[in-house]
Amino acid sequence: MSLRILKLASARECADLKGVKDRLVVWWYGGLKTQHRIDVVPRCVVFFRELREDGTFGSFQQKTIGVTHLGLLRLGSIWQDGRCEGLIKLDAQTFDVSLDDGGWTFVSPAETAAAGQLAPFSQDDYQLRYERDRNRLLDFHLEGDRNLLIPCLEFFTRFYGRSAEVRRVLATYPWEQALPRLIKPREETAPPNTWPVRLTRRMHNADVVLLAHALYDEYTRKCCASIYAQCAHAFNSKENYAFLKVRPWFRGAAKLKVEGYWVNESRTFLGLRIGGGSDPKGERILRERDKNGAGDDGGEDAKGQDLDPARAVRVLRRLPDIVDLTDTEEPDNDAPSVDVYEDAFEVLGEPRVVLDRHRRARTDSTTTRADGPDPAKFSTGEGHGSGKGVGYASVHARVELESEGILRDMWKALRYLAKKHTEVIRSVEWFTFEDGFQARDEPRLIALPAYSTQDETISAEVRNWVYHNVVGKVPRGLLIVRVIASGKPVYIVEIQRRVRSEKPKKAPAKQKKEELYLEERFKGLVFTLDDQADLVPWLNQLASAVRPTRGVVQKITGLCPGKIETFKHSPASDEGCACEAAAKNALGKAEVFL
Repeated sequence: MSLRILKLASARECADLKGVKDRLVVWWYGGLKTQHRIDVVPRCVVFFRELREDGTFGSFQQKTIGVTHLGLLRLGSIWQDGRCEGLIKLDAQTFDVSLDDGGWTFVSPAETAAAGQLAPFSQDDYQLRYERDRNRLLDFHLEGDRNLLIPCLEFFTRFYGRSAEVRRVLATYPWEQALPRLIKPREETAPPNTWPVRLTRRMHNADVVLLAHALYDEYTRKCCASIYAQCAHAFNSKENYAFLKVRPWFRGAAKLKVEGYWVNESRTFLGLRIGGGSDPKGERILRERDKNGAGDDGGEDAKGQDLDPARAVRVLRRLPDIVDLTDTEEPDNDAPSVDVYEDAFEVLGEPRVVLDRHRRARTDSTTTRADGPDPAKFSTGEGHGSGKGVGYASVHARVELESEGILRDMWKALRYLAKKHTEVIRSVEWFTFEDGFQARDEPRLIALPAYSTQDETISAEVRNWVYHNVVGKVPRGLLIVRVIASGKPVYIVEIQRRVRSEKPKKAPAKQKKEELYLEERFKGLVFTLDDQADLVPWLNQLASAVRPTRGVVQKITGLCPGKIETFKHSPASDEGCACEAAAKNALGKAEVFL
């Protein structure tokens, strides 16, 4: 097995691994310890293998680590003396799977051996510490008599919400005690066809899809409640470990982006790291967060996060270069918090529509503020007492949005906004001269006319710009979208981009700068017409006039028989889908405000 190691842009540190001089690779997750105090983070076995200087693997080592740290100790990550120094590069694949009953099952080396069946994968392909390992894997059925295996604890860590706090609560408390730690009660009437969810302070915005289903979908609720129930059953049965069966928490078709190895003569993909997945389809979600009342006790902290009146509110202004995490001590009630980021999670396909509402919550003079010294280490557990010098670590994964290129992203973003703002947007349709206005999923483009070969006044650069593929003489296209919003038609125009390679300006030290493939950068156009009969003549003129500018659309805005503006495609940190901010920017310039 040849290794390629990716260096990390920033260091990670784990107190449980300090003092270990060997270079260790996180190799496999084991069972959860069933005997733990309810106020301490549940712990699980993690298997490591020594990584020798020649790139071969040595002996196994076994350690017990907090379950909230598994998103940092990714399978294939390399650690030495408590610091993560890199990640083994694995094969990346995206699979279409069914989460319905019959689309997957549980499997384990121990159970297949007991049944006299072949192991899920050969020890020669990926060696485990115990040949009859008792951990369960999700076994997804793929086309062509192939299958995808994912360890249940990896699925739990990466697919059950975006924050480690969700997993801690589900593994620590029975459902009736877990629910109030995840979701606050609410009394207001919700808009029709909407699932309202009021998040508790420790929850992150991206946890809302799982929590909404846990609140309104009985199947999801049973999946979440089963995590603690399995731990409790193992504990009551005097077992030392609980080997979890972690079910997919929603049903239907889904995509999974995973990294791992092809095994079993390339019939099985052993997915060791989940990089992304689909959101479930369903009603739009109303996400509610509390803002405290006016005065010194309310509002937002220095990072713009909501304040909870019963909790310490100071966030470290100067973050330590490396966050020292512990899972054997609880954070102080009056200690500040710090964000610790896991690897990003990419939402594949159409993201769930989420609305936001902020509530006002009154505070009183008993509100606690953290004014003590900066802590030396941080914990993900429940806050208890004070004076220990332990802060709270909010461990979570940033969400990345899948991009299919600006054209499809803009089309999907406008459709996303139509579902999100049904009271403002009536329809979203694409247009071509042949098809007219259509709402079908895959939009078609208007082709730019080629220059006559007889016209020698046109430079080669301009002549070639007209083609999306110069060699094949495939014309470049324009995407035309009509949005009926606020009682008027608004038109948005995007130019088809070529993809070109660029090398990153910055890269981690000693890491090879790999080429990035990026689209050309053009501004978009948004316009309204004084007379709708001008649409076809204007689009014909636009398709011709944009050619000599090579996409610099601001040069042709004076030709429009109506009101026209250009807009940029700047992203925003709170986007629900790729290009949502750009689509809102475009509509705002046409005086459609969402």
